Amino acid sequence: MTVIAQQRSSRQLKKEDMDKKRRQEEEEELQKMKAKQREKSECLKKTREQEDERRREQLHQDHKKGYPGIRTTESFLQRCERRSAAPSSTAAHTSSMVSF
Repeated sequence: MTVIAQQRSSRQLKKEDMDKKRRQEEEEELQKMKAKQREKSECLKKTREQEDERRREQLHQDHKKGYPGIRTTESFLQRCERRSAAPSSTAAHTSSMVSF
């Protein structure tokens, strides 16, 4: 092997080593970013669960105390359900007015 061929081979090996090192560093950085994102996601999930639990507890307390707002909401929903269950008199009236 000539000196020139040895130099080329040496440069090629150095280049391959540098590329390998760069890829490893990029992979490590990617893994760090993924871990950080996973941590953020877990924190957000925990916060949401705590908020949901707080809301459930507040609703439970409101029901125990019998706040009028809840009864008002419940009666409003019941009225809406009754209205939607009963056929509308205006709907029957307008359909009978249609003539061909």
